[in-house]
Amino acid sequence: MRRYIAAGLLALSTASTPAEEIAGKELSIQLGDTQGRSVPVSIQISGDMADADFSAIHGDTDSSFPATLHNGELTVMLSGSLDPGTHVLRMAVFRRRYDPKVKVTKRRRADVLDVVVNGESVTSYHYGDDLRKPYLWPLKAEGGVAVTRDYPMGDPDRSKDHPHHTSFWTGYGDLNGADYWEHGGRTGWQHTESIEYGSGDGYG
Repeated sequence: MRRYIAAGLLALSTASTPAEEIAGKELSIQLGDTQGRSVPVSIQISGDMADADFSAIHGDTDSSFPATLHNGELTVMLSGSLDPGTHVLRMAVFRRRYDPKVKVTKRRRADVLDVVVNGESVTSYHYGDDLRKPYLWPLKAEGGVAVTRDYPMGDPDRSKDHPHHTSFWTGYGDLNGADYWEHGGRTGWQHTESIEYGSGDGYG
């Protein structure tokens, strides 16, 4: 995923744009000579607009793209395909409490974050200290279709094959003498020291 440089009536230098001044402003996006797909564009803004709904409207197609405000950075997700060249977006702000498209919530009394997009469960991030490594499970495609197996997380009796393959995870076979891939005598442990999460329309 690449970040593209944007310029225009919104000053995207080191200075931040006041959030209340974004509505109605135009933003020019230069994609260069390659086609863009699912392009994230970030704008530094100032002010507390946590209760606002942000979006960007394409000047030629009137397509609306969702955006998420987090830590003073407003990120617009330009979904779909965009042709090379310059694209003009018109920023829209709606001051209201809204139900975000991407919801990330923590389970009560469990080290698990659940991710829901447009009301549909996509995945859950498991990061408890009792785990050898954190992982995403279940992992679902559009329509709720699971793309990874349930063993060993959801159905421990279904298979005994590769118990260290916990859905979607990361690991290295040899790191300073410890094995973060397999489960065995030299197995290392990956611990999550802190976690930050939030919800939004552009991303969670």
